[in-house]
Amino acid sequence: MKKAAKGVSAILAASLVLLLAACGGGTEAKSGEKSLYERGLEVVSLMAEMAGSDAYLSAYSDNGEIREILSGAGAGDFSSPEAVYRVKIPAVALWGIAQMPAGGELPEPLREEIESKILTAFVSRINAMGGTAALAAASICTAGTLFVDEELTENTLYLYVFENAVPAAVVFLPGEDGAVSATGMLILCDGFDVDVLEGSGQLFGQTGIELEQIDG
Repeated sequence: MKKAAKGVSAILAASLVLLLAACGGGTEAKSGEKSLYERGLEVVSLMAEMAGSDAYLSAYSDNGEIREILSGAGAGDFSSPEAVYRVKIPAVALWGIAQMPAGGELPEPLREEIESKILTAFVSRINAMGGTAALAAASICTAGTLFVDEELTENTLYLYVFENAVPAAVVFLPGEDGAVSATGMLILCDGFDVDVLEGSGQLFGQTGIELEQIDG
């Protein structure tokens, strides 16, 4: 089985199982430190390099449709975002998207573990709306990094929007001792627009999702 196929199965499973809890805000950078905005943009740049590299793509898939999706994405201009948003998703909306009871009755460690994964699964589900090829393509070019930011205390999702490139999402998850993991994914669902997120009820039938624009 091709590596891409294995990646699709893993992402699909994660998308179905882990769509469950809540997210929150971000943090400002201290003097001399990189902001979340800058950290996320570095992850986006790495994903753009992946999508634009024939050598990288050939190592993961020989599927024509997947390669076409990524080649088109890699040709975009990711040099400067048109806008960057912090996406705020109420817990009730995420539980509704997952079509599961609220997590208040779960043991705290389990609920926290689920919450640490929810935003990445949320982005995966958006890509799944574009079909399995879009989901597989996005999984191939997923990128991440680790850094220290003692100010970040809540799971945070940034959405990067470009004039001549596909959108990209970066999820920041705080851990112990100030450690933060950042995971990025290109949004390859045709027709996706930020308007479907913000309180419109068009995304998975849920309302209350808000966008807060972030300055670089």
